[in-house]
Amino acid sequence: MAKIDGLKVVNGVMVGDRFIMDGLGGNVIEGVYDAEGLRSLGRWIKGSDPVTLTIGEESMLYIPVELNGRIAKELSMIAYELEQFKGY
Repeated sequence: MAKIDGLKVVNGVMVGDRFIMDGLGGNVIEGVYDAEGLRSLGRWIKGSDPVTLTIGEESMLYIPVELNGRIAKELSMIAYELEQFKGY
């Protein structure tokens, strides 16, 4: 397992070419992502609009606008590291 230095709002660990996320912006969120999925999520969050993620049938995660840029940057950093692992 690898850990990326400098992450402040995205929590998790890298295992091979996957990122196991266990937190986002101080909220518990669990999922396993590849580089492409993280980049897609980062592109979606990036911007000046608040984001609400639906998790399951009854849970929602609100991401304040002030965290959008930081989250997008961190997701991009993680995706880059995953791509390096795969040798892209």
